[in-house]
Amino acid sequence: YDSPGPLVCLDPPEWGNEGDYGRDLFNRDEFAKMASILSGIKGRFILSINDKPEVRKTFAAFHQLPVTTTYTISGNHKPKQVGELIISNVKLKLKGKGS
Repeated sequence: YDSPGPLVCLDPPEWGNEGDYGRDLFNRDEFAKMASILSGIKGRFILSINDKPEVRKTFAAFHQLPVTTTYTISGNHKPKQVGELIISNVKLKLKGKGS
């Protein structure tokens, strides 16, 4: 399926929360493996992950766009503003209001 046309969206576990999807299902070493695989694909990708220095370093070969989002999934009714990184092999930019 790898060709210039497809866009793949990735949403791996957050850095530091690798066990959230199940014990031993995803470990920290897999971020580097993911970056290596993504560097060789023909298609485009977008990856969303928490903004950590280790993430920036691991995915340094790609475009990175820092954004702010609100986490509400905890269920404690206390929304939390956090930094996320949108990582891609295509140049990214945010459009301003009204764009």
